[in-house]
Amino acid sequence: VFWRFMELFFETAPVPPSSGAGSVWLFAAFVAMPAVEIRFTPSGRPEVPRQGWLQRRSLTVLRDVLCCMAVGTFGLQLPWLGKSYAFAILLASILSCLGQGPMMFLNMLGVEAVEPMRDPCWKSQGVNDFWGRRWNLTVHSFLRRLFFAPLLKHTGSRALATFCVFLASALFHEH
Repeated sequence: VFWRFMELFFETAPVPPSSGAGSVWLFAAFVAMPAVEIRFTPSGRPEVPRQGWLQRRSLTVLRDVLCCMAVGTFGLQLPWLGKSYAFAILLASILSCLGQGPMMFLNMLGVEAVEPMRDPCWKSQGVNDFWGRRWNLTVHSFLRRLFFAPLLKHTGSRALATFCVFLASALFHEH
């Protein structure tokens, strides 16, 4: 919650608090669910969930649970490199599964959410695709909004902004 208020203080939050009953729900969802990001249209209104959202989310949860069960059953019998990859699949499945609950809640409120994990272990084409476009997109966009964009704006140095985001990420992971 602290980081959400930091985003509001520095005016980098994706949800502008405005008037109306719907905005109160959006603001509450923004502060209470830092693991999920609300998707907006270019006009600034929240996107409506796409048709079939319940089926997609349910199938994702089922897939993630089955992956966890398979890794728990067979992962320890693999050689060391296989165990490492099995652990990565387990971690991605757990994080993906945990993100589906808040996303389902937002979908029930009639709001679309950004998928926090986009099948990083299954669909990645390389290291850049894995870390940059598929792994933990909520933290990726948060660090981009709170650190990268303001630093790039004030310093004009992409390299310095990238280094500072890397340093902030390292501090978050250490804490």
